Amino acid sequence: MASIALERTDVVVGVGTHKDEHVAVALDGLGGHLGELFASTDRDGYARLVEWAGAFWKVNSFGAEGCGSYGSGLYQFLRRRNYSVTEVNRPARKGERRLLGKSDVIDAEHAAREVLAGRATTTPKSSNGSIEDARAFCEAFLAYPNHDHRHSGIGYHTPASIHYGTAKEVRSQRAATLGAAYAVNPTRFGGRMPHPPELPTVAWINDPNEEVTQKAS
Repeated sequence: MASIALERTDVVVGVGTHKDEHVAVALDGLGGHLGELFASTDRDGYARLVEWAGAFWKVNSFGAEGCGSYGSGLYQFLRRRNYSVTEVNRPARKGERRLLGKSDVIDAEHAAREVLAGRATTTPKSSNGSIEDARAFCEAFLAYPNHDHRHSGIGYHTPASIHYGTAKEVRSQRAATLGAAYAVNPTRFGGRMPHPPELPTVAWINDPNEEVTQKAS
């Protein structure tokens, strides 16, 4: 299989996936080593990995091990952001015990070079094969509506902000910002002091029927 044609300013990232920490190595389009990164196996770690890779040049593709197991959460995160992801088989290590450390950096670079050389071409399966895969998929799939999207039905807060109790502080900050804006230009608000939406006391996805409401009370 012929290598893919890239410019030096293209970036290919190889990722060695593990239960608690992923290891990434970035190469330029001509195979030059750009850097390596250890990232946690959660949404923050995935976001940090993407930001780190994009700081070099434009990311062309990712090559990742274990997209159906430890790498499934990362794969779903990247797929939802329209990155090209190729699954790469771990290199054989006959008679050698795998230890988290230098060997994993080597594996991550191997994954990147397999993609760059055109030897790795497998598209990861999107189906979930285990409860761990399902949990990783749900974490990636629900990250945006839970942590990033501000819903009108809960006062333009995120569900995470409501759940973890930070919404009250966020509302106070919004009130201060609106108050400062009103002090500078009250006519912008028709002479009426603006206030942020009240915090919700009850919220639901589907309005419960009367029977469910009575049972809850």
